[in-house]
Amino acid sequence: MRKGLVVGLAALALVGGCGSGDEAGSGESTTAEPVLTLDTADAEGGRTAALEPDGVLMATIDGGKACFWVATPEGEVSLVWPKGSKAYYGAIRVVDKAGKVIATEGDSGKSYGGSMTTQLTGCRPDSQVWVVSEVAERG
Repeated sequence: MRKGLVVGLAALALVGGCGSGDEAGSGESTTAEPVLTLDTADAEGGRTAALEPDGVLMATIDGGKACFWVATPEGEVSLVWPKGSKAYYGAIRVVDKAGKVIATEGDSGKSYGGSMTTQLTGCRPDSQVWVVSEVAERG
């Protein structure tokens, strides 16, 4: 009897851990532990602008680190996310410090508020770097 209980509990634990982290589609992440590292920084003070790429948000994973970028007519722009943001596997996504999914690989029609910086190195070779302060849907 004991052996069956242990096997049953193990199976239940496996089934319970197989979600994407956003089962309800609510934009809330229910994943307890981040599994990817991510470039983050405090939003720089001063003037902010909006980066509104025509294409989609692209992402790669290299050595357990998520790299997000967009293509612009001037070249690739690596995105650095607000402090406290975390990245997760599955649909590669960024979750803010409040637990809300703010970006997912393949997103389009988003505006990335923030500013360009030369103080940081982008995750994409020879890319510019945009420090994101907020993400919004373009209307």
